[in-house]
Amino acid sequence: MAKSETTGLELEPGRVAGEVERWARPLVDALGDGFVAVYLYGSAADTDWDPSKSEANILLVAEALPSSALQTLAAARPGRGPMGSEASIVLMPIDQLTRATDTFALELAEVKYHGQLVLGRDVLAGLEIPDDSIRRHIERELRLLVVRLRRAYLYGAGDKQALVAVLAEAGSELAVCARGLHFLLGARSPLPTESALNAAADWAGVEPRAWIEAWRLHTEASPPLAAADLYLDFLDAAMQLLRRVDTHGES
Repeated sequence: MAKSETTGLELEPGRVAGEVERWARPLVDALGDGFVAVYLYGSAADTDWDPSKSEANILLVAEALPSSALQTLAAARPGRGPMGSEASIVLMPIDQLTRATDTFALELAEVKYHGQLVLGRDVLAGLEIPDDSIRRHIERELRLLVVRLRRAYLYGAGDKQALVAVLAEAGSELAVCARGLHFLLGARSPLPTESALNAAADWAGVEPRAWIEAWRLHTEASPPLAAADLYLDFLDAAMQLLRRVDTHGES
């Protein structure tokens, strides 16, 4: 059992799932017979999640999601997310869920292998997510991340606050890629975020410090002093990870 240093909440797994269930209940009731499942995933599935710093990622699966159902859900939507967090909700009809393993592979792997079924039936249990789809999705996310980091540095090299804000977002995006890489390499049990970042850095042959510090920007009270150096170290390591992912599986 872990305690969030910021909130002081006891974050045993059952506590978080219970809070998500209570928060999602109006949406479930609004769907009625059209409801399928609610999953919690991302950093909120870790026992060290801090709801005041990181959003709650929630996948809601329905039988169908026509515009009328979306209107009903919008009317029933609760306020802030579970435990006062920001809620990031992915809404998906079940027929599209089963067809999205090629284009939505990283998110589905994250939910299937790292997430928690909170309500409903586990429609991901028997879903096959091809390894190469996960690899290509990680590659795409890393390429986009590298492009954004280069562009942001070009325009904000002299603005420490701007660089720190970009780094904080980049740390979250890289963490998702690192957890996806863990699954791509054959593991099925989830890793805490920092462990996944360390494992990805070791696999890519880079120093993990910049990734870890960027990830911690969500919870640190003060930004790093050498923000520009940290930014460039993060970018260099991300580029090396991209090269390794790009060639993974080649003979």
